[in-house]
Order: sequence, then structure tokens, then C-alpha cells
Amino acid sequence: MKFTLTFSLIAISVVLTACAPARVSDTRIKDGIQALSAKDAPTAYQYFEQHIEKLSVSPEADLATVRQYVQSNPELLSYGQSQFEAESLYADIEKYGKSSSGKIARNRLAFFKKIAPGAMYGDAESCVEQIFDGLQGECSRELAYGVIVDAQTVNKSTKNTGAGAQLGSVYGQAAYIDNTSVYDYSATSQVNSAIVGALVGSLLLDKPSQQRFDTTYYVRTNAGDMIEFKRIAKEPLHIPVGTCVEFKEPHYLEPTNQKRCP
Repeated sequence: MKFTLTFSLIAISVVLTACAPARVSDTRIKDGIQALSAKDAPTAYQYFEQHIEKLSVSPEADLATVRQYVQSNPELLSYGQSQFEAESLYADIEKYGKSSSGKIARNRLAFFKKIAPGAMYGDAESCVEQIFDGLQGECSRELAYGVIVDAQTVNKSTKNTGAGAQLGSVYGQAAYIDNTSVYDYSATSQVNSAIVGALVGSLLLDKPSQQRFDTTYYVRTNAGDMIEFKRIAKEPLHIPVGTCVEFKEPHYLEPTNQKRCP
């Protein structure tokens, strides 16, 4: 009877353990603490953020630990807040596009909400909504509007010519011949030397092909001024002439509702 009861308790324990949510290693928190000791607040913040995001369930113990470090290190909160300032959000849009940047900003907001005071989170959320949802406020007031009157795209892509591999192949064969007597010569060894030389030459001298298209936009603003924007992309696509755009110099330029351009 005693054996049966013990076996049953063990079985129940195993089942409960298997059903419990898996915890992510606290390595990220340790890395964040190490970054703090090196006075690298941005890296520390990102480690803490990643740790909370990766947990299927966010235990209060983990959040309490992160909040404790945030409270004792104000620079963490300052960095988190800076991610939701207009300038930073516009920079993300320039880098990732408006749709992807909106998703990134809202994911960041989810973590910021857990560590920031209510008023500070409210300001961050408001700025995100203004820029990505078209609401009016202090952040969106920095935007101006106009119409694209011209767009010129220049193809500045580069191709890998393979010159490094060719030079390496020739050098490999020459080195083999110079160091081999007529009695030891082998055509197979010469080919192998050529292959090795080509590989080394390619790694050291060749550059991979790169797609790059530089587009210059000329925009007539609603105020009547003519301004110029330069954009770099991997595809030869551009915003059509006549499109109403919202912009913030020097980089942000995106299509918007045509009604905003009289």
C-alpha cells in the first residue's frame, strides 16, 4: 500500500512538472546587470526587455527584478522613454518602413507599460498613436505636407566580377608550378591549387553583388516651397509623381491622404 501511494505521488509530480510553463533562463537579466555595470543603459534595457518578452508567462518575480533595476537606475527609464520620442520613431520609419515600425513601437510599448509610471507611458502611447494612427498632437505637429512633382532614380548597384577569384586561381597555379619539379608535377595538384587560390582570392578581394537605387524626390510643400529628399532602397520603386506626402526633414517622407494637399 505504501509503495502504491509513493508511486502515485511521484506520477502526479511528474505530470504537474510537465504541465508547468517553461521558464526562460535568466541569462538575459544577468547580461543586463553586466551591461549596467559597464554603464551601457541601452544594452541593459534591451536585455531586460528581451527576457520579459520571451517568457510565455511573465512571473511577478521577474518583473519585480526588472522594476527594481529600473527604479535604481533612472538612465534605463530615460532610454526606454527616448524610443517613443518623435525623432526616434521617424528614424525607425526611415529604416524599417511605416508598417513595420508601427508594429515594433507597439511591441516596445507592451514592455514599457510594465515598468514605466502611468503618465510617462501615456505620453509614449500618445506619440505612437499620433504618428502611426494619424491622430493630432505635439508629435504629429512636426509633420508637414506637400506633393511630389518629380522623382529621379539612379541605379548604383554593384556586381561581383569574380576578378579576385580569377587572380587567386592564376596565383595558386603559378605558386604550384614554381615550387614543383618536372618529376613531381601533377595536373590534378595544379587544378587543386587553382581551386584553393580562387577561393582565397574570392574571400579576400571579391565583394558580393549589391542592389542599390538612389531616388531624389522634389516636393512642393503646402506652403509653396520646393524641397528635396534623397532616399536609398534595394528596389527600383518610388512614390509616384503627384502623390500627397507627409514629411519631416531631413529623412522622413511617406504617402498620406490626398486631402491633406490642397
